[in-house]
Amino acid sequence: MPSTVETVRKELSEFCKRHDIKPSDSIALAFSGGSDSLALLLALHWYCEAGSLSVFYVNHHLRSPQVLAKEIELNRKNCAALGLDLIVLDLGEHAVIDCSKERRRGIEESARFLRYEALSKACKSYACSFLATAHNADDQLETLLMRLFQSSSIDALSCISQYQQCSDGPALIRPLLGLRHTQLRDSVVEQGFDWARDASNEEDIYLRNRVRHTIKPALLQVFPQAYQATMVMSRRFGALGSMLQDLVDKALDQVIITPSSISFKLAWFKTLEPVVQEALLYRLYGFLFPDDGERIRGSMIEQIHSDLLASRISERWTTETSQSRMTLSFEGTVCWEVIVPMWQFCLPLHEPMREQTLSLPNDVNFCIEMQDSKKDSSLLRLDAGALVNPVVRSVLEKDEIVLAAGTVLVTKLLSQYKIPRHLHPSIPLLCDAGGVVAVFARFLGGRDRLASRFKVPLAHGLTNIYSSNKRNDYSEI
Repeated sequence: MPSTVETVRKELSEFCKRHDIKPSDSIALAFSGGSDSLALLLALHWYCEAGSLSVFYVNHHLRSPQVLAKEIELNRKNCAALGLDLIVLDLGEHAVIDCSKERRRGIEESARFLRYEALSKACKSYACSFLATAHNADDQLETLLMRLFQSSSIDALSCISQYQQCSDGPALIRPLLGLRHTQLRDSVVEQGFDWARDASNEEDIYLRNRVRHTIKPALLQVFPQAYQATMVMSRRFGALGSMLQDLVDKALDQVIITPSSISFKLAWFKTLEPVVQEALLYRLYGFLFPDDGERIRGSMIEQIHSDLLASRISERWTTETSQSRMTLSFEGTVCWEVIVPMWQFCLPLHEPMREQTLSLPNDVNFCIEMQDSKKDSSLLRLDAGALVNPVVRSVLEKDEIVLAAGTVLVTKLLSQYKIPRHLHPSIPLLCDAGGVVAVFARFLGGRDRLASRFKVPLAHGLTNIYSSNKRNDYSEI
């Protein structure tokens, strides 16, 4: 019976033979220092010619400096024992957190995004043709479970590929994908090396860890052949996904695509097979939001798909998310477009009784005029002298205004006026220390509303008219 070291080496050499990767080829290893990546490092060191292997460690700064320093020291020691240098790629202290906020994604996804970005740049600098990662059969099984129960696309169910050619970087290779974590760990022990332990791998705040610690052990007890089944199903889903994508490629001939919008005829869409329809919607979303291509919520695509199938060509409707809007026109044309985010704003109103016009973001003007009996009587009039520390600002999700009929959420009020959600931040609110004073939604087809506490007999004869309008359209709507 072969040792675990021999098993790992055989797996690596057979993979390289299948993909024509020679010992003299320049290979980079994404090295975390854990047992999996150390097993791959030892196998690559055995396989590669001297000088052809580069070892990259990415410092995400997600753990304490003391822990990271200790881990890097051990990784350098292990590399030095093999006559190799450890090349540290430092992302910067707050890079992952900032990326997470900017992309509105989780820490895991943001770390992965920045990690591969840094590794790709390093591979170009060191002229590496291949980038190897130590993904294994456990990673593949966990990925399949997560994608299956997140309603991912059929193409995504092929999970982690062993060989992925990239147009603008090194080929991504996972030579040990067919081996289990325990096999890789045992091969490291057999060769007398110690590896770095990342305590975050034991924390169940991350989805993969929860799957790894709870679902997978129970599954393997019932289906001990799950590793082999996962490899078989991944290949099948991959083949099926390729066939499906060929059909989607043909369907794209009937779709008009621009950088910010997509349109097609509903009647034509309904002639496609349902599985092609769904795959097409995934692809189209990827065109509109390329950064989100791998993280599309299956439930969202399913809802869009259901809405399209239930629609009649003579109907007209609009539905939107925070990022996109889909419209069906009377001509039976479906238009799916990117929503341009509105700017949030908050400006102090230093002289609330003075005539003035504030230029707000989103091409909106906020106006204060002196009382004029000839003005439209539906415009808001209030005693500006009663305002305490007033500001003009955007609508926030939990804003409330107290009207004569009771307290109501401002967003609910705007929805009743059928003002699209993505336009809400452009609507000015007048607020003071007592809360929301007025909502100015008239210029978007709604109504201007005044809080009930200002609807009392005015203490002063002089009042002001408050209104808002689009900057390039000064007529009141």
